Amino acid sequence: VNPEMSEFVRLMVQNGWIDAAPNANKRLGAYCTKLPATRTPLVFMTWSGSRSDLMTLAHELGHAFHNWVIRDLPLCQTYYPMTLAETASIFAENIVRDHLISKAESVDDKLEMLWEELSSALALIINIPVRYEFEKAFYERRQEGELTAQDFCNLMSETWEDWYGDVMSEADPYFWASKLHFSIADV
Repeated sequence: VNPEMSEFVRLMVQNGWIDAAPNANKRLGAYCTKLPATRTPLVFMTWSGSRSDLMTLAHELGHAFHNWVIRDLPLCQTYYPMTLAETASIFAENIVRDHLISKAESVDDKLEMLWEELSSALALIINIPVRYEFEKAFYERRQEGELTAQDFCNLMSETWEDWYGDVMSEADPYFWASKLHFSIADV
């Protein structure tokens, strides 16, 4: 992996651009943003020390690194759709996961991490295409006017059905509500 990535993580830590301290006033979840004037990436999350937290941090640092490497482009070229945003973050997760697997101290630890990797891959294979198609359909329908929560649920159900037909036992019509990606966009 490019050494610039590890240097970037050090830079994030040294400059205090990662806010991971537990705080009762913080909302749950994690996200990455950037300061518009300086294009400085910032990561927010709550760290409790779990492996899940490590993967979340890796995910958000992937977003941050993506923002960092494009910071010198003209501003209009630094915007990218949510459908592309997850590429860098998932890549960063895979780097960390591969490292953890290579350093596993026992067969059980290695198997547990491999299981997590398979679970993550399965979620990506199932969720990402549906999320993409849902978002695409949303933007198409949004041109016709505002959508209600029920419209979102119907659109989510239609998208699951289009992708998986009757293979899934039950599609979650509220899946869209569990993903901030769909509710933080200014559309």
